[in-house]
Amino acid sequence: MIEYRVRREEDLEACGEVLTQVHAQDGYPVEGVADPVGWLSGVGMLAAFVASDEDEVLGHVALMTPSAGETATLRALLGHNPPDDAVMLCRLFVHPRHRNSGIAERLVETARSVTKSQFLEVLEKDVAAIRLYERLGWTLVGTSSHGYGDDETMLSYWYKAPARMSEWP
Repeated sequence: MIEYRVRREEDLEACGEVLTQVHAQDGYPVEGVADPVGWLSGVGMLAAFVASDEDEVLGHVALMTPSAGETATLRALLGHNPPDDAVMLCRLFVHPRHRNSGIAERLVETARSVTKSQFLEVLEKDVAAIRLYERLGWTLVGTSSHGYGDDETMLSYWYKAPARMSEWP
């Protein structure tokens, strides 16, 4: 039976292994794969959740405080400062063997239950993630250029979560 719970310290290695497999298959994430455990426990981490089946980690999602760059991008896209309680939903991934089973949706719902003022950035190439967020009622607020690696960039979409759970489809 799949359990959705707060990520524990002892989950980090398994999360890193799943992330490495996701990257090998999908190219997600474009950064952080050299040190997956460090990337999953980075500066600004507020909370992280996993989907697990007994001892196996099936998926992951995190909430982080917006970085200075993310805050600036949100300010530009929104036309005003993001709310003081704004957080970024990020680092969402599901083991390739467990895709299309509702795990990603449940992880997003689990994270959404903690705080309602959430935003996210998703790269244009991550079409399945874009479909998920739009199906869950997230609203596109604009686009920007995501920088990574050695001066590489990619178009990214920025979404705002529904204000209330009752707005979810």
